[in-house]
Amino acid sequence: MDVELSGKVSYDIKLAQMKLTGKDFEIPRISLLTKLDCTAELVTKDRLVFKNGTMTFEVPFDLAQRLFNTKGKKLLKTHLSVLFNTDNEGENEFVAEVLDVKDYGNEKYAYVKYNGQMFYVKDNGYHIRDAVKVKLDLEDALIVDEDNNIILAGKAPRIL
Repeated sequence: MDVELSGKVSYDIKLAQMKLTGKDFEIPRISLLTKLDCTAELVTKDRLVFKNGTMTFEVPFDLAQRLFNTKGKKLLKTHLSVLFNTDNEGENEFVAEVLDVKDYGNEKYAYVKYNGQMFYVKDNGYHIRDAVKVKLDLEDALIVDEDNNIILAGKAPRIL
């Protein structure tokens, strides 16, 4: 049996603007979980400072003591990363540049760049090339030893 179809079909799907909903789900979901590579600049038993690019931030006292008890002065030679949620408020902040703004229907997100690393933040009416202040909450972050692939301190950040 031969079947012949005729007619014109056209479609234009922009995934970035598609919103699928169902009984128990809604997609897309953007992760606001961000990873910043850093190095330890200064380590003492009472004080720890991390550096990423031009940003320097002091680690809270309790967290600094836990890290010092775990690695001691070896932190100075360890490739570290901080995993944090860009949705949180924090004492440390840095400025990132907006590369793109994504409209997913239910939410808007800005795709930003800081020191060569790209990630998402919730959009507050940003435009491309805007400077965005990103807050870093170390109390709600995870500190990872990238050399040995182990978690040194902190708690798993909330994933939206």
